[in-house]
Amino acid sequence: MHVPRSALHSSHPTTAWCRQGTERAWQRNALKSARLAREVVFSVGGAPLESVSVFRSLGRPLLSTDDDWPAIYKNLSKARKRWGMVSRVLTREGADPRVMGMFYKAVVQSVLLYGCETWVVTPRVLAALEGFHNRMARWLSGMTPIYLPQEDWWDYPPIEEAREAAGMFTADQYIKVRRDTLVQNIATRPMLELCRAAEKQFGQPYNRLYWWEQLE
Repeated sequence: MHVPRSALHSSHPTTAWCRQGTERAWQRNALKSARLAREVVFSVGGAPLESVSVFRSLGRPLLSTDDDWPAIYKNLSKARKRWGMVSRVLTREGADPRVMGMFYKAVVQSVLLYGCETWVVTPRVLAALEGFHNRMARWLSGMTPIYLPQEDWWDYPPIEEAREAAGMFTADQYIKVRRDTLVQNIATRPMLELCRAAEKQFGQPYNRLYWWEQLE
Protein backbone atom coordinates (compact mmCIF):
# COMPACT_ATOMS: atom_id res chain seq x y z
CA MET A 1 0.00 0.00 0.00
CA HIS A 2 1.38 3.42 -0.96
CA VAL A 3 0.87 6.03 1.76
CA PRO A 4 1.76 9.71 1.29
CA ARG A 5 4.59 10.93 3.48
CA SER A 6 2.24 13.46 5.05
CA ALA A 7 0.09 10.61 6.31
CA LEU A 8 2.98 8.88 8.07
CA HIS A 9 2.40 10.26 11.53
CA SER A 10 1.06 8.98 14.81
CA SER A 11 -2.61 9.55 13.97
CA HIS A 12 -2.60 7.37 10.85
CA PRO A 13 -3.24 4.04 12.66
CA THR A 14 -6.41 5.54 14.14
CA THR A 15 -7.93 6.48 10.79
CA ALA A 16 -10.79 4.48 9.30
CA TRP A 17 -8.67 3.82 6.17
CA CYS A 18 -5.91 2.20 8.20
CA ARG A 19 -8.33 0.18 10.34
CA GLN A 20 -10.10 -1.16 7.24
CA GLY A 21 -6.78 -2.11 5.65
CA THR A 22 -5.66 -3.85 8.83
CA GLU A 23 -8.93 -5.79 8.98
CA ARG A 24 -8.65 -6.85 5.34
CA ALA A 25 -5.08 -8.02 5.91
CA TRP A 26 -6.25 -9.99 8.94
CA GLN A 27 -8.98 -11.59 6.85
CA ARG A 28 -6.51 -12.60 4.14
CA ASN A 29 -4.27 -14.22 6.71
CA ALA A 30 -7.26 -15.90 8.34
CA LEU A 31 -8.41 -17.39 5.02
CA LYS A 32 -4.90 -18.65 4.34
CA SER A 33 -4.72 -20.25 7.78
CA ALA A 34 -8.17 -21.83 7.30
CA ARG A 35 -7.10 -23.27 3.95
CA LEU A 36 -3.96 -24.74 5.48
CA ALA A 37 -5.98 -26.11 8.40
CA ARG A 38 -8.35 -27.95 6.02
CA GLU A 39 -5.35 -29.65 4.42
CA VAL A 40 -4.34 -31.24 7.73
CA VAL A 41 -5.31 -34.92 7.90
CA PHE A 42 -5.93 -36.56 11.27
CA SER A 43 -5.56 -40.29 11.66
CA VAL A 44 -6.39 -42.92 14.28
CA GLY A 45 -4.35 -46.11 14.30
CA GLY A 46 -2.87 -45.19 10.95
CA ALA A 47 -6.31 -44.77 9.33
CA PRO A 48 -7.03 -41.22 8.05
CA LEU A 49 -10.23 -39.58 9.26
CA GLU A 50 -12.64 -38.00 6.81
CA SER A 51 -12.96 -34.22 6.99
CA VAL A 52 -16.46 -32.78 6.55
CA SER A 53 -17.65 -29.20 6.15
CA VAL A 54 -21.20 -29.84 7.43
CA PHE A 55 -21.99 -31.64 10.67
CA ARG A 56 -25.45 -32.37 12.06
CA SER A 57 -25.93 -31.71 15.77
CA LEU A 58 -29.33 -32.10 17.49
CA GLY A 59 -31.01 -32.02 14.08
CA ARG A 60 -29.30 -28.79 13.03
CA PRO A 61 -26.66 -28.63 10.25
CA LEU A 62 -23.51 -26.88 11.43
CA LEU A 63 -21.26 -25.43 8.72
CA SER A 64 -17.51 -25.06 9.07
CA THR A 65 -17.85 -21.38 8.10
CA ASP A 66 -20.50 -20.83 10.81
CA ASP A 67 -23.18 -19.95 8.25
CA ASP A 68 -26.85 -20.24 9.33
CA TRP A 69 -28.41 -20.75 5.88
CA PRO A 70 -28.15 -24.59 5.85
CA ALA A 71 -30.10 -24.72 9.11
CA ILE A 72 -32.67 -22.22 7.81
CA TYR A 73 -33.20 -24.14 4.56
CA LYS A 74 -33.59 -27.35 6.55
CA ASN A 75 -36.17 -25.77 8.84
CA LEU A 76 -38.16 -24.41 5.89
CA SER A 77 -38.22 -27.85 4.26
CA LYS A 78 -39.28 -29.59 7.46
CA ALA A 79 -41.95 -26.95 8.15
CA ARG A 80 -43.49 -27.44 4.70
CA LYS A 81 -43.66 -31.20 5.21
CA ARG A 82 -45.13 -30.82 8.69
CA TRP A 83 -47.78 -28.40 7.42
CA GLY A 84 -48.64 -30.78 4.58
CA MET A 85 -49.54 -33.44 7.15
CA VAL A 86 -51.45 -31.15 9.52
CA SER A 87 -53.39 -29.16 6.92
CA ARG A 88 -55.16 -32.21 5.52
CA VAL A 89 -56.61 -33.07 8.92
CA LEU A 90 -57.66 -29.50 9.70
CA THR A 91 -59.30 -29.07 6.30
CA ARG A 92 -61.18 -32.33 6.62
CA GLU A 93 -62.47 -31.35 10.07
CA GLY A 94 -63.52 -27.89 8.86
CA ALA A 95 -61.51 -25.95 11.46
CA ASP A 96 -61.85 -22.15 11.47
CA PRO A 97 -58.83 -19.88 10.81
CA ARG A 98 -58.18 -19.21 14.50
CA VAL A 99 -58.01 -22.89 15.38
CA MET A 100 -55.81 -23.64 12.39
CA GLY A 101 -53.57 -20.73 13.40
CA MET A 102 -53.13 -22.28 16.84
CA PHE A 103 -52.14 -25.60 15.28
CA TYR A 104 -49.75 -23.83 12.93
CA LYS A 105 -47.97 -22.02 15.78
CA ALA A 106 -47.75 -25.12 17.94
CA VAL A 107 -46.81 -27.71 15.30
CA VAL A 108 -45.29 -25.93 12.30
CA GLN A 109 -43.87 -22.65 13.56
CA SER A 110 -41.94 -24.43 16.31
CA VAL A 111 -40.16 -26.37 13.57
CA LEU A 112 -39.63 -23.29 11.39
CA LEU A 113 -37.97 -21.24 14.14
CA TYR A 114 -36.04 -24.04 15.84
CA GLY A 115 -32.64 -22.64 16.80
CA CYS A 116 -33.43 -19.08 15.67
CA GLU A 117 -32.22 -17.72 19.02
CA THR A 118 -28.62 -18.00 17.82
CA TRP A 119 -29.13 -17.13 14.15
CA VAL A 120 -27.78 -13.97 12.61
CA VAL A 121 -31.10 -12.68 11.28
CA THR A 122 -30.11 -10.54 8.30
CA PRO A 123 -32.75 -8.88 6.07
CA ARG A 124 -32.44 -11.81 3.62
CA VAL A 125 -33.00 -14.37 6.37
CA LEU A 126 -35.97 -12.45 7.76
CA ALA A 127 -37.48 -12.11 4.27
CA ALA A 128 -37.32 -15.88 3.75
CA LEU A 129 -38.95 -16.59 7.11
CA GLU A 130 -41.59 -13.88 6.75
CA GLY A 131 -42.40 -15.10 3.24
CA PHE A 132 -43.27 -18.59 4.48
CA HIS A 133 -45.05 -17.19 7.54
CA ASN A 134 -47.19 -14.79 5.47
CA ARG A 135 -48.13 -17.49 2.95
CA MET A 136 -49.39 -19.62 5.83
CA ALA A 137 -51.38 -16.65 7.19
CA ARG A 138 -53.05 -16.12 3.82
CA TRP A 139 -53.86 -19.81 3.46
CA LEU A 140 -55.28 -20.07 6.99
CA SER A 141 -57.44 -16.96 6.63
CA GLY A 142 -58.51 -17.68 3.06
CA MET A 143 -57.15 -14.28 1.95
CA THR A 144 -55.05 -15.61 -0.89
CA PRO A 145 -54.19 -13.48 -3.96
CA ILE A 146 -56.96 -13.30 -6.57
CA TYR A 147 -56.27 -12.90 -10.27
CA LEU A 148 -58.47 -10.32 -12.00
CA PRO A 149 -58.51 -11.20 -15.72
CA GLN A 150 -60.23 -7.97 -16.77
CA GLU A 151 -57.53 -5.81 -15.20
CA ASP A 152 -54.81 -8.44 -15.82
CA TRP A 153 -53.33 -8.15 -12.35
CA TRP A 154 -53.30 -9.91 -8.98
CA ASP A 155 -55.22 -8.50 -6.03
CA TYR A 156 -53.39 -9.12 -2.73
CA PRO A 157 -55.52 -8.67 0.40
CA PRO A 158 -53.68 -6.81 3.20
CA ILE A 159 -51.36 -9.21 4.97
CA GLU A 160 -52.13 -7.52 8.30
CA GLU A 161 -55.78 -8.54 7.99
CA ALA A 162 -54.79 -12.09 7.05
CA ARG A 163 -52.56 -12.42 10.12
CA GLU A 164 -55.24 -10.96 12.38
CA ALA A 165 -57.86 -13.39 11.06
CA ALA A 166 -55.53 -16.32 11.81
CA GLY A 167 -54.47 -14.93 15.21
CA MET A 168 -50.84 -14.52 14.15
CA PHE A 169 -48.13 -11.89 14.56
CA THR A 170 -45.12 -11.35 12.32
CA ALA A 171 -42.29 -13.87 12.30
CA ASP A 172 -39.96 -11.14 13.54
CA GLN A 173 -42.06 -10.75 16.69
CA TYR A 174 -41.93 -14.47 17.44
CA ILE A 175 -38.16 -14.45 16.96
CA LYS A 176 -37.83 -11.54 19.39
CA VAL A 177 -39.91 -13.40 21.99
CA ARG A 178 -37.64 -16.44 21.69
CA ARG A 179 -34.54 -14.26 21.98
CA ASP A 180 -35.92 -12.42 25.00
CA THR A 181 -36.34 -15.81 26.66
CA LEU A 182 -32.74 -16.62 25.80
CA VAL A 183 -31.58 -13.31 27.26
CA GLN A 184 -33.32 -14.10 30.52
CA ASN A 185 -31.63 -17.50 30.66
CA ILE A 186 -28.11 -16.19 30.08
CA ALA A 187 -28.36 -12.87 31.93
CA THR A 188 -26.97 -14.37 35.15
CA ARG A 189 -24.49 -16.72 33.50
CA PRO A 190 -20.98 -15.94 32.19
CA MET A 191 -21.73 -17.41 28.73
CA LEU A 192 -22.52 -14.06 27.10
CA GLU A 193 -19.32 -12.39 28.27
CA LEU A 194 -17.30 -15.42 27.20
CA CYS A 195 -18.84 -15.21 23.71
CA ARG A 196 -18.18 -11.49 23.46
CA ALA A 197 -14.56 -11.96 24.49
CA ALA A 198 -13.99 -14.80 22.01
CA GLU A 199 -11.92 -14.09 18.90
CA LYS A 200 -13.21 -14.47 15.37
CA GLN A 201 -12.59 -17.86 13.87
CA PHE A 202 -10.55 -18.28 10.72
CA GLY A 203 -12.34 -17.91 7.41
CA GLN A 204 -15.28 -15.80 8.60
CA PRO A 205 -16.54 -13.01 6.32
CA TYR A 206 -15.59 -9.39 6.82
CA ASN A 207 -17.74 -7.53 9.38
CA ARG A 208 -19.79 -10.63 10.16
CA LEU A 209 -22.49 -10.21 12.80
CA TYR A 210 -22.84 -12.50 15.78
CA TRP A 211 -26.00 -13.58 17.54
CA TRP A 212 -24.97 -11.95 20.83
CA GLU A 213 -24.54 -8.60 19.04
CA GLN A 214 -28.27 -8.66 18.21
CA LEU A 215 -29.38 -9.15 21.81
CA GLU A 216 -30.86 -6.13 23.53
